Amino acid sequence: GTIGTAGTTGTAGRGGTSGAGGTTGAAGRGGTTGMAGTSGTAGTTGTGGAGACGGPLPPSGTPPTLSCCTEYLHEATCAANAFIYAMAFSADGTRLLSGGDDGRVVLWNFDGQTLTSQASLSSADWGYAAFSPDSKLIAVGLAGSNINIWNLSTLTATPATLTTTGTSYGLAFTPDSHYLVSVDATYLYVHATTGGQPLAKVIVPSTVSTYGQAVSPALVSGALGIGIPGSTGVGAVYTLTGASTLSGPIALPVTGNALLSAVFSPSGTLLAFGDYDSVVTFYTYPVASASAAPSGASIQIDTTGFQTIEGLAFSPNGKYLAIAGGYPGDVSIWSVASRSVVSRVPIASGQDGLAIAFSPNGNAIVVGEKGCGKFLLCTR
Repeated sequence: GTIGTAGTTGTAGRGGTSGAGGTTGAAGRGGTTGMAGTSGTAGTTGTGGAGACGGPLPPSGTPPTLSCCTEYLHEATCAANAFIYAMAFSADGTRLLSGGDDGRVVLWNFDGQTLTSQASLSSADWGYAAFSPDSKLIAVGLAGSNINIWNLSTLTATPATLTTTGTSYGLAFTPDSHYLVSVDATYLYVHATTGGQPLAKVIVPSTVSTYGQAVSPALVSGALGIGIPGSTGVGAVYTLTGASTLSGPIALPVTGNALLSAVFSPSGTLLAFGDYDSVVTFYTYPVASASAAPSGASIQIDTTGFQTIEGLAFSPNGKYLAIAGGYPGDVSIWSVASRSVVSRVPIASGQDGLAIAFSPNGNAIVVGEKGCGKFLLCTR
């Protein structure tokens, strides 16, 4: 609509697109179409649809209510119809990575409530990428095989190319930032970040047939846990001791259907697997044997069993679990202690949720979408 002299200001623009043109946007509440032209600076685009985007951010450690989720474009035109397989915050909370199967990883600046694109790191395959815990390095899986290490301060790829034999389906640094754990369709690897051949390399059993990996953010009794969600419903658990000793797998028969996601709690003592049939199952780490019983009750996000669990993320304080669901796509946050839902909202674009991550202070989440190169940032 054109700028109307009779338009109200301020509150009429909340939730709508900002600035020029004066349209209130699909999520705008209370505005009259095409008339409230002079405002609009008051709010971000409210794709979450559950409330206004104004007001203070949640306190540190408090998850967003999902009342305000802003959609961002990893790719500008949806030409590649990219799936966003990787979403990761830097440990200092100032940067974000979005990685998609359009062959790119995009680096964003984050001020606590909005994102601005900074750079595109090319040559990725499925877009899997990770920050080192010291916020100095970025690992990017290359097209076809191998992994590049980037210097975050200079945004240059170092000579430290890590040798693999296939496409990476998951990347994670060890807590000391000195080593990188990755997985492809055949092997689980441990590399020194200085490059070259892997320090450790083990075959992933065909009974697992991986969809990704989870690496503990903390050592437990001097060892690092690694979980692989298998397409056959088996969760493979490995343990890394030292720089090059991988033991396992312990093959947990989690479910009769595919496992699509896995994540460790911040303490490294709880491992969660998300499956094709809407269920999250928890195990205590270290896992004693393949007959280990689940830890506590499971979470079922859809009683009909149709909604797939594509992404999982623990909050930094370990109190909450964020879940990216598909068919239909939504995002939800659950209490780990009570296994009860805290907040939930559908993805307004209609895409399934895929990758998901909490910000380091726990008061924001990002959700990669399964199509058109879109992702959500939820800050309230």
